[in-house]
Amino acid sequence: MKNKPKLLVDAKFNDTSLSPSIFKFQNILKIPAIQLVNKNGIYKIKKGNSNNILTITAHK
Repeated sequence: MKNKPKLLVDAKFNDTSLSPSIFKFQNILKIPAIQLVNKNGIYKIKKGNSNNILTITAHK
């Protein structure tokens, strides 16, 4: 597929929970995902169906 996305990015202000839509789009696209949050000290890896999802602090 031409112009296929390589990475799914979700940005949240303070909520570290993963939304159902990030799982949905990751499964459709079969690409890795990252969730950036504006909260210090966050580093979590969640196993998705096709790839992992990384939740990490977005530094300023």
